[in-house]
Amino acid sequence: MQQKDSIRIVVSLICFGMLFCVPTLGNAQRTSQVKCFLPAAWEGRETKLVVQPLYQNVIVNTAIVVNRQATFKVSTADLSSAYIWIEGNNEDVHFLIDSPQIDIAYDPTASIPIVISGSSNSEVWQQQRSLLDQLTEVSTTLPIDLSLLNAAGDSLFVYEKMADSLRRNYEIVIANMIKENSSSAASWYLFATHFSSLPYKTALELFGKLSAFRHYPSYEYIERNLLGKQTEGKLFNYSFSNLSGEHIAIPTLRKKLILIDFSSSHLISCLWRHVSLKKLYKQYQPLGFEILTISREFDKAMGQVALQKESLPWLTTMESTTVFEAFNVERIPDNLLLDATGTVIKRDLSIQDLTGILMTTLK
Repeated sequence: MQQKDSIRIVVSLICFGMLFCVPTLGNAQRTSQVKCFLPAAWEGRETKLVVQPLYQNVIVNTAIVVNRQATFKVSTADLSSAYIWIEGNNEDVHFLIDSPQIDIAYDPTASIPIVISGSSNSEVWQQQRSLLDQLTEVSTTLPIDLSLLNAAGDSLFVYEKMADSLRRNYEIVIANMIKENSSSAASWYLFATHFSSLPYKTALELFGKLSAFRHYPSYEYIERNLLGKQTEGKLFNYSFSNLSGEHIAIPTLRKKLILIDFSSSHLISCLWRHVSLKKLYKQYQPLGFEILTISREFDKAMGQVALQKESLPWLTTMESTTVFEAFNVERIPDNLLLDATGTVIKRDLSIQDLTGILMTTLK
């Protein structure tokens, strides 16, 4: 495997962690006209408008440059990002389709190559895209000593850890960009395409800052999704087999507080969290605290080995698809805190929040 192929693995793992189910939204169509003004030397060239509406298929329209102009009409049901591709030109022009009429003047030789009018959010969108592109570029230039990794036999595991660290950086940068421009439709598009990869608390906080965009169909979908994660009061009545094949039944644990820890052995964020949880477990397990780690593993055999090597002092089992679906677990790490009856009382607790609850509840 060459280094560039290995780097693709890292970037693919980042993207994999951000995937979520895309709904089909049936709503009234909005029609926009996009008119491009281009250099005279480009007369007769083919141009394409490539549009990505939220939760719809990509739309591609084609036009020929005539009298320095290329004009497109496109109908979408939601906010859309777009770009103009021009035959023989290396750079695309990115913008948001957020109004009925958008004019784009583009001349790569001019002092200001791109002038967009009619789209009040495209400048912010370009800035956000530029920053995300920079992060991607950094991730693809990381030095990797493949010979050492292959000799150790842990190449994929190391790449997964690297991707996990990069994914955490993506989450922080995305959240900050949305907070800094919460009144811009560009931030709504950024949130709508990344919210499922963010920590639940972060996603909920950001969603609360974006109520100005409730007129978009995507707003209703995301609201339903986030409400589906509000699992307080829901009974967690499931049974599992631990790594040794022994039966685990939540109702029979008879503990005052039980933490359901959704995890994966290859994620650094989970390993770090387990270091802190071990300290809490040692202190509060005698007082009625229990932990059940449910680990999602892409390779069951490797996952079994990794979990046994980690040697967690509490209950551990591998993936239960039913539980992940029932509690809308789309990102890892995640957790649920149960009371003595097995009822969910909190979700996605930080170590600090969990510590506070244990201190006040288990005395």
